[in-house]
Amino acid sequence: MRAVTYDSYASDNSRLTAGEAPDPKLGPSEVLVEVRAAGVNPVDWKVMAGGLDAMMDAVFPVIPGWDVAGVVRAVGPDTPEFAPLAAMADRGALRVDVAGTFSLDDVGAAFDASRSGHTRGKLVITP
Repeated sequence: MRAVTYDSYASDNSRLTAGEAPDPKLGPSEVLVEVRAAGVNPVDWKVMAGGLDAMMDAVFPVIPGWDVAGVVRAVGPDTPEFAPLAAMADRGALRVDVAGTFSLDDVGAAFDASRSGHTRGKLVITP
């Protein structure tokens, strides 16, 4: 799968790389989501800088991302309440509409923009 990862803590985007990553393994109490859109959240850069290390059990390389939208592809064995979502996705009943996107290769610029603190106004990230 394609993903943005980082292999050590950093306070800037110097450790972010876009490329191939191993497919995730579905575990108990988990839902596998095919991500169609992801946001850059201030928590992402705080985690990447190591500021939340005491609360996070980071195992490098890390795939950042707190805000995602996508399609449920599978559910863990003890999460039957999410099975209908996977069935709806298989039938095409769930659809993600994304108004605008940027490539994984541009995620570094988005990361830097999120750190600028500019979170009000009509445009936060410029293409």
